[in-house]
Amino acid sequence: MGPVTFDDLVAEHLHPYRPGTRKAKIKQLRSWVRFCQAAGVPPLEATPTLIEDWINSMVATGVAIGTQSVSLSTLRIFYAWCARRGYVEDSPAKWVRVVGRSKRSSLEQLGASEVSVMLEAAEKLSPEAHLVFCFYALNGLRSSEALTARVEHLSERDGRTILLLPDRKFGHSDHIALPGRTVKAWGTVVGDKASGPVFKGKLSFLRMWVLRTCRQLEEVTGIPHITPRILRASFATIALDHGASERDVSVSLGHAGTRSLAPYDRGWRSVHRNVSGVVAGVVEAQK
Repeated sequence: MGPVTFDDLVAEHLHPYRPGTRKAKIKQLRSWVRFCQAAGVPPLEATPTLIEDWINSMVATGVAIGTQSVSLSTLRIFYAWCARRGYVEDSPAKWVRVVGRSKRSSLEQLGASEVSVMLEAAEKLSPEAHLVFCFYALNGLRSSEALTARVEHLSERDGRTILLLPDRKFGHSDHIALPGRTVKAWGTVVGDKASGPVFKGKLSFLRMWVLRTCRQLEEVTGIPHITPRILRASFATIALDHGASERDVSVSLGHAGTRSLAPYDRGWRSVHRNVSGVVAGVVEAQK
């Protein structure tokens, strides 16, 4: 058997990951390997300075901050794994600064009235469009969760209609309660089917269909920025603005904790949530 190659290590390291995650991480690590090759340095002999140069090259080419952060995180995890197994003496990525991601997203959001108008327009387009946009706007689902829903995963519990999500992010399963409008839209699409996927077609084709439908809805309603991610953010902000706890919203979104909620909450933009009036009222009451 010949010496262990970098590709061998990558394959061994990523073996436990799910296919989609493995594919994304391989893409990130290949980008790093190409950079090392251009610099004439074997990846297992890389230095912190070389990694910083890699990050700077992404900055120079306009790569998004989020992509920089995720790529560096992948590299840090990989080299830490190599160090634990003795393939490198120490991780060269250990002390490289992780690019910070702003906790305040610049993305727009839809208010409750705009969501209502959007759903009415989606219902007129097709039953399938109505259902999938109910999933986005009224349940805050990711596309991977909404578009892979299965008929047999619907059930009743404690008087509520429940949908099983067997493969949420981080590999855990979850149950979510469907509101009345989503249940009605489900019935229109599914009919008397007892099993099988709710939406027919490959996931990649369904994602393209969703994006085309987003453009149609923007044209029909005059509302800009209709995307699954914007609707998920709108779901979170509307819930928080109307008294839902961060814990409950995080659970509904499928987050592991409340720290992941911040980028979805667009309420920081609202002057109506500024507490200056509260403080002034307390101080004035002391007179």
